[in-house]
Order: sequence, then structure tokens, then C-alpha cells
Amino acid sequence: MEIITTHLEADFDSVASMVAARTLYPKAHLVLPGGAQSRKRAYVTLHPLPLTAVAKLSLADISRIILVDASQQDRVGRIEKALKNQSISIHI
Repeated sequence: MEIITTHLEADFDSVASMVAARTLYPKAHLVLPGGAQSRKRAYVTLHPLPLTAVAKLSLADISRIILVDASQQDRVGRIEKALKNQSISIHI
């Protein structure tokens, strides 16, 4: 499974980056690692995105992580464990 993710407490530019990355990786799941700013939550409520809940992911099933708008590994929540798996392809 391929996932596109960003930093915790996602903002508009991180969500926009995820959506843009999906044009390059159309089979990838959009995953918010945890939380979102309140204005972004309101937007997603009005304009639903095909988001996959991080709680529903099996980290063992991830084959590729496309990471956008995140500069620190410790800001991706539960996904950080998957970043340490050397068999996973990571695209930044």
C-alpha cells in the first residue's frame, strides 16, 4: 500500500500538497497522521477528501510513503514507526 501523508495538525498547504501528490501517485491513500487545524477540518467537512484514517492502517502493509510539507520525522505521529522500516520506499 502507498500512502501520502504530512505533519501533525495539518494546515491548508499540507493538505493541498497531499492532493497534488496524488496526481503523481493516483493509487496512494491520503492519510492525515493526526489532527488538523480547525479551519481545515471545517473545509474537509464541506468538501470531503478520500482520507484514510491512520488508525485503520497496518504499518506492515505500507510499501511506499510519500511525505509532503514535513521537515521533521517526529512530526508525523504514528507514521514515524513506518519511516524506520528500511524496506519501505520513502518519497519526500
